[in-house]
Amino acid sequence: MLGFFPIPYPDETLYSVICRFNSIMALPITSLNENLFGNTRVGADPVLPRNLDHLTRQLPPKYPFSEEQIIQQHTLYNLAAIYLSGQDRNILLASIKKSERAHILASHRYILAPKSLRLCPACKTEEISKQGEAYWHRTHQFKGVTVCPIHRTNLAETDVPSLSLTTHGSRRSRYVTASSVSIPQNIPETPDPRSLRYAELVEKILSTQILPSQGAVQRAILNGLLHHGLATKRGKRWQMDFEKIYHILRDHGCPIAFQATLQKIKNRKILLGRLIHLGKLNPVGVTLLAAALSIGITNAKEPTSAKRAGEPRKNRFLQNKSGTPGAGRRWARKVDYQPFDIVCAEQIPVAKKQIVADDPLTRITKTTLIRALTQTTKLPFVHCQKLPLTTKALSEAIDTHEQFALRAISIGKKQLEEKGRPLTPYYLAAACRLLYPYKKYPVVRKLIMDACAKTYQV
Repeated sequence: MLGFFPIPYPDETLYSVICRFNSIMALPITSLNENLFGNTRVGADPVLPRNLDHLTRQLPPKYPFSEEQIIQQHTLYNLAAIYLSGQDRNILLASIKKSERAHILASHRYILAPKSLRLCPACKTEEISKQGEAYWHRTHQFKGVTVCPIHRTNLAETDVPSLSLTTHGSRRSRYVTASSVSIPQNIPETPDPRSLRYAELVEKILSTQILPSQGAVQRAILNGLLHHGLATKRGKRWQMDFEKIYHILRDHGCPIAFQATLQKIKNRKILLGRLIHLGKLNPVGVTLLAAALSIGITNAKEPTSAKRAGEPRKNRFLQNKSGTPGAGRRWARKVDYQPFDIVCAEQIPVAKKQIVADDPLTRITKTTLIRALTQTTKLPFVHCQKLPLTTKALSEAIDTHEQFALRAISIGKKQLEEKGRPLTPYYLAAACRLLYPYKKYPVVRKLIMDACAKTYQV
């Protein structure tokens, strides 16, 4: 158990927490990784760590953060998961908790991480004066963020690489605290307003407690493109001017991979699923696009179709058929089932007699009775719990296996006598259409054997 494990600060990466823990314990990196993650080759990645199940089991019982809170509040999970579907989010979350290498985790680890860790000089000075130590902010470690959204100053590029930091065997394997890093002096004073807008959007996504669905995010981006004149809606298709979008992303320093993906799309036409694919491929480019066009992602609303997807079909049907448009279920007419109940209860015995008269070797079941009834009386059988008379009539009219076997054996004997065939169990079961019940049900088998035995005794 880790009795001296530090409590994370707001917006602190898990890597920074372990750096502060190692500054106290002063353990070798192999021993530290073995104690925290159960593997010498698994460390606290600054972007998306792995095998957090082993780490959370080592924490004290009254530790104020759970495993889910650590993942959402102290990693870049929100930025990787906001553009993914629910199934892909679960895969990514499971790969972070365990040591399994999922494709989504491996791809997003290299997409989201910058070349080196970044640090805000104002944040470092303020944190050292208040709490005596500085820490790595997760907002600063997302690719493309060059401005601190809190102090609105440019970030400093440190000499601490973000990738291959904590892997055993690497030359750069180390846990470096933010307090021990020297800040370069040649930092521009005036930040770019476009970079500030991008950093603020990244901070909003990371601080979101409940992520919107993938459909809501993509719909918000498409609506933002429509608002800025970069897309036109024609029926169900979207036509986008990729040249304008390409120039916007190029001015904001969009990664080359995202630009190449945009150029591969032919005819300048894109569907909603194509943009979903782009977000899954490169979330950095989509975030840059949303920041460049001032599109609100964190407060995206669910599409109308998604809201109505979970609504029962009967509610939608009654709402569409109601006299007042948009009135809802409360205006739907109430159905009086008592007349239907009386009609069905009266016609069930008549239908049974008709079935037996047409084919005596037909077993009376609920399905055969419903088929024999008229078209008017078929509808109420969906609501049998509201038809007590019909339910009682059905229970009295339906044949059990024993009742049907007794009726069919008497008919089968006459048919075998007329044809002059021997009365054996197999011939009798075949004549009564009871071959399958004869093999499956012991009651039917016993009745057929008794009928054959009585005949031979006589």
